[in-house]
Amino acid sequence: MNNTYRNLTFALLILLLNSCTLQTQIISETDLVHNTERSQLKLNYPSQRHYSPMSSAEQSIVKISSVDCTTYEVYDVIHLYGKSFNLKNEVYIIIDDQAYPLEINTIEREHVHEISENTENIMTADSSSISVVTGYSEDNRKISRVSYNLPQDFVDKMAKAEHVIFRYYAAPDMISLELKGYKLKRFKQFVNL
Repeated sequence: MNNTYRNLTFALLILLLNSCTLQTQIISETDLVHNTERSQLKLNYPSQRHYSPMSSAEQSIVKISSVDCTTYEVYDVIHLYGKSFNLKNEVYIIIDDQAYPLEINTIEREHVHEISENTENIMTADSSSISVVTGYSEDNRKISRVSYNLPQDFVDKMAKAEHVIFRYYAAPDMISLELKGYKLKRFKQFVNL
């Protein structure tokens, strides 16, 4: 194997590991106010299908441990394309092909509509440049923020699972946040902190 090929393979491996690390992050800290230990698993989900109404999603799973008990809270931020339907007020967890409803604590919806100018610098006859508006870009999207609790028995099942999906619906479309592979491995590490 020549050095160029070896260096390229090594660079690609580092890039792959960094992209996985950026998509999953665990943060732990002590909350002196509530006398608890808080750990947070942050997950990012890019759109996986070209026909999905979801452009991306971020998920934070917060583990709160006190002397008496441990609870898990989930905070999802789901970005939908502007023409999509709003999320329904329901979320399900599918653990190894078994579906369970989850009770939503809060849901917030925001419709973002931004128009920006596209400009181009043009050289004039005297060699100076001026900025000219060449068109407009429109960003039209919906953001849904959803929070819910994750019961301990579901966490126990997830810790043994091979595949977990958080499922939402936006009228005719299903939106799936899949916890598998590296993300599921990080979740299992997170539970055992």
